[in-house]
Amino acid sequence: MKRVMAIMAALAMAGCSGQPGNADLREALTGAEGSLLELTAVEKVNGYEQADNQYVVKAEAEFEFIDSYDNLLANATGFEKMEMQMVGAFYGKFDKGDSYSNSYTVTFVDSENGWKPINVK
Repeated sequence: MKRVMAIMAALAMAGCSGQPGNADLREALTGAEGSLLELTAVEKVNGYEQADNQYVVKAEAEFEFIDSYDNLLANATGFEKMEMQMVGAFYGKFDKGDSYSNSYTVTFVDSENGWKPINVK
């Protein structure tokens, strides 16, 4: 009986590694664009095994601005104003709820605790 349980446990663990799932990808991309944006959607476009215990995922993600550029700039002080001006130069002026999409390449490593992102580009 113990032998059967050990074999079943080994088979269950072997099936766990496969490839990173959508939850792993969502966790890796949450916060990828900073604290001004909230991740609203993510879609895996492609993926491939790069090396033993490594998997690369190409993904599209959509974010939503949590506040407007004008409001954030009006409430910023000191260095925050300069930072917000740089944000505005990158994203342009945006309103609360506006969306922003980007493509990512995420490299995962298969650890004892599941798939963990080691590089997000």
